[in-house]
Amino acid sequence: MTFICRTISFLAKAATIALVFCLLACFGVTKIMWLNYFPPFMFQYFIGAAVLALVFLGLRNLKWLLLCAFLTCATGYEYIAANNLLSSPPSVVSDDSYALKIISFNQLRYNKHVGTFLSRPDVQSADVIVLLEANKHSKESAQKLKNIFPHQFMALGLSSKSMIVLSKYPLENLERIRMFEDDPAENFIVHFDVTPDTNNTPTRIIALHTKAPIPYRRIAERNTELARLSEVINNAPKDRPIIALGDFNITPYNLNFKNLLKQTGLTSLHSVYNLPAHSWPSFSPWVLRFQIDHILINGRVQPISLKAIKADGSDHLALSGSFAIE
Repeated sequence: MTFICRTISFLAKAATIALVFCLLACFGVTKIMWLNYFPPFMFQYFIGAAVLALVFLGLRNLKWLLLCAFLTCATGYEYIAANNLLSSPPSVVSDDSYALKIISFNQLRYNKHVGTFLSRPDVQSADVIVLLEANKHSKESAQKLKNIFPHQFMALGLSSKSMIVLSKYPLENLERIRMFEDDPAENFIVHFDVTPDTNNTPTRIIALHTKAPIPYRRIAERNTELARLSEVINNAPKDRPIIALGDFNITPYNLNFKNLLKQTGLTSLHSVYNLPAHSWPSFSPWVLRFQIDHILINGRVQPISLKAIKADGSDHLALSGSFAIE
């Protein structure tokens, strides 16, 4: 029995030291690229720290218990803060506001079932739909919905960087901006304004799909693309409500993501009455999914709800957000 207790104690201490290293690594992501692989697991760190605290409680090891209790609080606070879980529910929407429902979905470029997704009533109730990694099946399905979404933008033929935008309102001031002139992937950002009424202030919507951080060299490219997104956001008209969305391929616990929020003044849309929107991979249970798809808003956009919704044929869940625009 003594041997078993010592073995458990040794393994728990080793796991705690590893957890401390993982958390410290999160502070170095802007300097050392490979450390970017550590921040996505913040929720798992929280669960692990809580379990380790219980182990040391059972072993009656006070010093290690206190350390794990601290790690549990630190990781729990980070998870809560990054997801704005302490934000108050939305206040009463003013009479001057108008509503927008937007869906952002990385459909996966080989997806043949996007037509099934677009035919759903909950999807067709959206005002704007952004499809990332769009393909010929997306195009065919979108064209069949001209009566519901008469305003459409399509940028196909660019592999995983393809995009389709479906809107019930005119896509004004639409512009596709190349990330970099020498980018062989020809990645781009799309921005446009929508408004249900000419008497309202248009909402600027900015959509993109950054490079996935695999292989390793793409981490720096993704971070550079996020910096480019920051420039586009800051160049938007100052009076505009702004919504930035897409597959950012980065979690909210990464300092590069936090710098994006700091530089632009945007905030991450929180799930008011739902679990935080863990959107990838779609085939995993919620506790094993990560938050790499995002909807960001500025102060003129009031969040009503955000949820991850199931979609066929993709390793991503779609994000569905509702807003009141002031």
